[in-house]
Amino acid sequence: MSRNPICEMCGIMPAEMVHHKQPVSERPDLRLVINNLMSVCRRCHEIIHKGERFGRSKGEGGSNP
Repeated sequence: MSRNPICEMCGIMPAEMVHHKQPVSERPDLRLVINNLMSVCRRCHEIIHKGERFGRSKGEGGSNP
């Protein structure tokens, strides 16, 4: 998050967590690969994971919150 202190999804809120674009459960080898990480705020992280549950691709969250 030090590289991207602002949420990479909404571009407004401070990033609070790191999202793994490819889940660690599926690709543990990408756990620390910078291109697999995305700094996001809590709200956008929830949006991303709700989208995954409803069949959207990983990292896709929809429109800006």
